[in-house]
Amino acid sequence: SGDADVAVRLALGEAQIIADTKAQLESHGVDVASLERSAAAGGANTGKGAQKSVKRSGVCVLLKNLPYEADEDELRAMCERFGSLSRLVLPDTRTLALAEFLEAPDARKAFKGLAYKRYKHVPIYVEWAPEGVFISASRKDADAKSKSVKPTSAPRADVGSSRDALSKLPKLEDEDEDEDATRLFVKGLSFQTSEAALRAHFLRAASAAGGRVLAANVATQRGPGGATLSRGFGFVEFDAPAVARAAKRAMQGKELEGRSLRLELSSSGLNKGDDSRGDRDDATNKSKSERVPKGLSATKLVVRNVAFEATRRDIQKLFNPFGVLKSCRLPKKFDGAHRGFAFAELSTKREASAALEALQGTHLYGRRLVVERAAEDDDVAGVREKTAARFDAGEAGEAAARGENAMKKRRRA
Repeated sequence: SGDADVAVRLALGEAQIIADTKAQLESHGVDVASLERSAAAGGANTGKGAQKSVKRSGVCVLLKNLPYEADEDELRAMCERFGSLSRLVLPDTRTLALAEFLEAPDARKAFKGLAYKRYKHVPIYVEWAPEGVFISASRKDADAKSKSVKPTSAPRADVGSSRDALSKLPKLEDEDEDEDATRLFVKGLSFQTSEAALRAHFLRAASAAGGRVLAANVATQRGPGGATLSRGFGFVEFDAPAVARAAKRAMQGKELEGRSLRLELSSSGLNKGDDSRGDRDDATNKSKSERVPKGLSATKLVVRNVAFEATRRDIQKLFNPFGVLKSCRLPKKFDGAHRGFAFAELSTKREASAALEALQGTHLYGRRLVVERAAEDDDVAGVREKTAARFDAGEAGEAAARGENAMKKRRRA
């Protein structure tokens, strides 16, 4: 890849940073979805009514525009000048921090005192976090109860007794997976993680439960030039269902090579060397992001707000890391310039979902990409009509806002 691929590599790097930030925030109990909703409500294209619809916390503030050299102890000391902190969350990417205070008056003082305060070489931007940005205490209590049961209480030599003890452990309310499953579906793997590293990561948890790791497989695909590339997920198989459940409880959210892992029980897995891209695990591993609304395509995506410097090759390289690209179209006008949107179709629903989640909001040539599932019957004319309707709605909203401001000025006069 040469200089022509710099914009694509920057976009993919941004997508990786966003994914890492989300994973680390989730591991600290942050509701990432609420942060995304508040960011969308506060966007430049939304009216004041949309901003008011997002309830803001009275004790938790977001610290933005942090330098990469930001230090957690320094930020904690800065915040504690205004009052006692309940918690401070700073992901390794240093993109933002959440500071939750014990008392609302202290949070208000910190909001005023830290806004635009110079830290290192940049000003800090302060914003009230959305209400309920942290996961509820009831869910944390459930997690704590599951971790308080120690499977190591049985002698390690007595494998049978330890497994019997594990089988009697209480099942969490949110666990609806197959009780007989011996495999874990591992999401969030680094693309550099090997099968040996994945196996070694789970050896201690399996041994503590009196069991063994039978196999560890990383899902792969063929990349450019026939190179074998990781797909960012894999499977770990244990010798007993109880051992798999214990490993899931012990290793959920733990980091491997800088990535926080998400684990689910799976009744089927990936055989060694299996490069199949079928959706056989969808029934057990389906997440909300993979559920396709009626009328939308499972594998076809539409990319809006594409910069006019971008080429079809840029769009191809942007989607190649997520799977096999069946087709890529960048519709053009009569003068040869493209229309500002593109279609990308991947081979499976899982690959399309991964691309949709990773690339949403990333920037290509300075333009923020809007990635959505395409309608089953989407064509160039349909996308143009939808884009025009959105533009007209935005213009109407701005006109209404200008009229409201003019009315207020006349009343004051």
